[in-house]
Amino acid sequence: MQRPMSSTEKQRAVTLLAGMTALYFFSYFNRVAIPGTIFNEIQTDMGLSAAAVTALGAIFFYIYGGSQLLVGIWADRYGGLKTLLAGGIFMCAGSLLFPLVHSTPMLYGSRALAGFGSSFMYLCIIKELDRLFGGANFGPMMGTAYFIGFSGGLFGTLPYEQLAKTMGWRQSLLALALLCTGVLALVFYLGRHQLAAPHQAAGFKPGKLWGLFRNRPYRCVLACTAINYGLYFILQATIGKKFLEDYAGLASATAATVTSVMMIGSMATAVLSGIVSRWCDNRRKGFMVAATLATLIGCVLLAAGIRLHGGGWYFTACFVLLALSSGFSTIFICSTRELCPSDSVGLAIGVINSTLYLAIAGFANLVGLLMNQFAGRAVKTATAVIYPAEAYAAIFWGMVVLAAASFVCSLFTRETYGRHVSP
Repeated sequence: MQRPMSSTEKQRAVTLLAGMTALYFFSYFNRVAIPGTIFNEIQTDMGLSAAAVTALGAIFFYIYGGSQLLVGIWADRYGGLKTLLAGGIFMCAGSLLFPLVHSTPMLYGSRALAGFGSSFMYLCIIKELDRLFGGANFGPMMGTAYFIGFSGGLFGTLPYEQLAKTMGWRQSLLALALLCTGVLALVFYLGRHQLAAPHQAAGFKPGKLWGLFRNRPYRCVLACTAINYGLYFILQATIGKKFLEDYAGLASATAATVTSVMMIGSMATAVLSGIVSRWCDNRRKGFMVAATLATLIGCVLLAAGIRLHGGGWYFTACFVLLALSSGFSTIFICSTRELCPSDSVGLAIGVINSTLYLAIAGFANLVGLLMNQFAGRAVKTATAVIYPAEAYAAIFWGMVVLAAASFVCSLFTRETYGRHVSP
C-alpha cells in the first residue's frame, strides 16, 4: 500500500503536474490551430489544394490516434512522467520544424513528428493523476487538467488568429514552439528526482483487448465518442472557420471568435457535465443520449441552413450546439471506466482515444476530398480559395448520416450509476 504524501511532496507533485499539463496545453493548441485557424494562410503561402491542407490535420490525427495503445503500454511500463518527457521531445521537434520548412513533404513530416509527440500527453497525465491523486481527488484533478488542455485549444482560435496576423503564421508558430521547448526543459528539471527512481513495470495481456471488444455497451460508447467528438472537432479545427468566411461572409477575426466561443462552450460542458451527472445520482446514459441527439440536430440544421441561406448568427448557433454536446465526453469517459473491468480501464480509455483521433483524421481526409470535387467552381483571390455552397452542403449531409448512427448507438449503452458493472 502506498504511503500518504507529505505536504512538501504534494506541493512538488502539484508543481510537476502543472508543468506536465502546460505541455498538454501546447498539444491541444497543435490540434486546433493547424490548419483550422490558418487554413487560408497555409494554402496561399504553399499553393496547396484543400485536400492537401486538410491532410495536415489528418496526418497529425492518424499518428496521434495510432500511437495511443503504444503510449498506454509504455506509460504502464516506464511510468507517466518518463513516457511524457520522451513524447515531449518529439512534439517540440515537430513544432520547431513546421514553421521553418518550405517543402510539402517536410511540412507533412514535421506534423507527423508533432502528432506522435502530442499523443503522449493525455494518457501520461491521466497515469500520473491516478498515481498521485487517485480516489476522491482524481475527478477534480482530471477536470483541472482538461481545463488547461482545452485552454490550449481556445488559444488556438481567436488569440492565435490575432497573433498570426501580427507576427505572421511562421514566426508566431516558431515563437510558441520555442516556449513549448522551454516548458519541456522545466519539466525535466522538476522531475529529475522521479526520473531516477525505479518503476514497477506492468505487463500487457492481449486477452484484455479482446474482452473489451466483446463488451457491447463499451462498443456503443466507443462509437458514440468517436463520432460525436469527431464531428465537432472537424468544425473546430479543420473547416469551421473557413466555412464561416467562405459561405457566411464573416471576417477572419469574427470567424475565429466563433470558434473561440465553441471551445469555451466545450470546456464549460466538459467541466460541468461531470458535476451535474453527480447531482443526478451519477447517471450516464441519459446524458449520452442527449449529447448524441444534440449533435444530430446540429448537423441537420447545418445542412438545412445551406438550403435556407442561413446567415452568420444561424451557423454560429449550430456550431455552438455541436460544441456543447462534445463537452459530454467527460460522461463518456466516466461510463467507460464503469463499463469495463477495473484492471482494463487504462486500456479501454486508450482504445477510445485511439479510435477517436483516427476518426477525426479520416473525417478530415474525406472533407478535403469532397472540397476538391468542387475546386473547379471555387473562386480564387489573392488571399484565399473560396469554395461554393454545394461543397459544404455535401459535407454537412455526410455529418448527418454519421450523427444518426451515433444517436442509435447511444440508445444501446448501459446505465451505471457511477459503479463498475459486469460486461
